Amino acid sequence: MTRELLKLKQVQEILHLSERTIFRLLKNKELKGFKAGREWRFEQSDIDDFIERQRRKADEDTDKQPVVNIVAPLFSLKDRNAKPSDTV
Repeated sequence: MTRELLKLKQVQEILHLSERTIFRLLKNKELKGFKAGREWRFEQSDIDDFIERQRRKADEDTDKQPVVNIVAPLFSLKDRNAKPSDTV
């Protein structure tokens, strides 16, 4: 079985994350990777697992949040009695 190994730059491009963020994820054991000499390597399957965990986490967070429809006010209460010529 051949494992596809990715370089740090490739993982950055796939996840759209900075190098600093990837190192933070590694430190917090949220992302798996290993050093081969001076270079970091990541298995494609580990990146896929990370993406799936993030999707599930986002789905769970969305399920917990109540649906709220927020509409921005057209004017503030203070300006409620202002004439159209007064506001600009």
